[in-house]
Amino acid sequence: MSLFFILVLSALLAVATYLGVRFYKAFCAFFPGWLKHRVIYGIIFFVVIVFFPVFSLMAPFIAFYVNAGLGISPDVAYMGSLLLAFIIVAFTTTFVLDMAGTLIFLLPPLKPVSRFFKQKPHYPGVMVLVAIAIHFGLSLYWAHAPQAVYYSVAVPKPIGGEQKTLRVVHISDTHIAGYSSVAYHQSIIDKINALNPDLVVIAGDIVDRSVAPFEPFVDVFAQLKTRYGVFAILGNHEYFGESPDQAVKLYEKAGMRVLRDQAYTLPTLGITLIGRDDRIRGTPRAARFVHSSAQEPRASLATLMEQADPSKPIFVVSHQPVELETSARLGVDIEFSGHTHDGQFFPINLIVAFLYQNPWGVWHRGNYTSIVTCGLGTWGPPIRSPSRSEIVVADITFAQ
Repeated sequence: MSLFFILVLSALLAVATYLGVRFYKAFCAFFPGWLKHRVIYGIIFFVVIVFFPVFSLMAPFIAFYVNAGLGISPDVAYMGSLLLAFIIVAFTTTFVLDMAGTLIFLLPPLKPVSRFFKQKPHYPGVMVLVAIAIHFGLSLYWAHAPQAVYYSVAVPKPIGGEQKTLRVVHISDTHIAGYSSVAYHQSIIDKINALNPDLVVIAGDIVDRSVAPFEPFVDVFAQLKTRYGVFAILGNHEYFGESPDQAVKLYEKAGMRVLRDQAYTLPTLGITLIGRDDRIRGTPRAARFVHSSAQEPRASLATLMEQADPSKPIFVVSHQPVELETSARLGVDIEFSGHTHDGQFFPINLIVAFLYQNPWGVWHRGNYTSIVTCGLGTWGPPIRSPSRSEIVVADITFAQ
């Protein structure tokens, strides 16, 4: 975690320096006299841009390490996350427009435009502020207006009964925290029910850290209506709270069947649904947070596959989309995952695309299909750009 703090602080310091310099150059002419002093301006800018969002967002982790509560209210934490979101949007927007400005400067026909902007630096400054405001608004909207994304998947195996198709609604990464809205999640549950799912799978990270904020959401998630049930697994964030065992109790209270390295066969259909515990289980990293007896590593997929009938469809729900080739080799038909958020915002999306074989969407290998959702919620800054929160709808057909 210390390395994580260092990386976050280093990135924020670099971003703050860049934004501070650009803002000062564009608008210092309009500052009051005392604020034109670079030292005073720098101190104020860095306190607002770096200290407040970092402290408010990292307070729970800091409290864990110093073994003391820091008294950060959910509202303060949310304000810190909003500010961090604005910083990210401001940086990416300003950087892109700066690159465009560099091109204008280098193109001879546009020299007069370049000279005009140099004489009146607040003009492009205002244009950048407008662009930031528009980008910020869109990023908030994309994070809080989930779309339904449809995939059609054919499984070359038969199922029992008369039903020959199955609609699976796949969600993940709601990251419910103290400032999460019950009304917003009620609207999500209503949208899912309107899709008439046969089955709902929730691929982990239902809570952001503590399980306590999920209490008001129990009755909301209990309203999910399906033909064959609601199945959930744990993500890595369930291991950052009080205990994954407590999370399981609350999720079951909300009507979910939580699969922790377990296989379940759907009645009549004969489909085996394997729910894998998160790969953080049993690692030293998990041991630093979890006060639970579940410290042994998660079971291997090969071991879990022994409980499945290979002649019938096999679905796996695993939070992190890793070892996809292994899943394909072992005979998994469809694997549902989340975790990646598709990077959530630029430029993290580029890093995620590099790290994962399937960072988002559908990936095939023979008869195997990996479906990765970018999730419903957000972690850290409550924005998405260019990704958008989503509800995955997988319409599955089977061999006759």
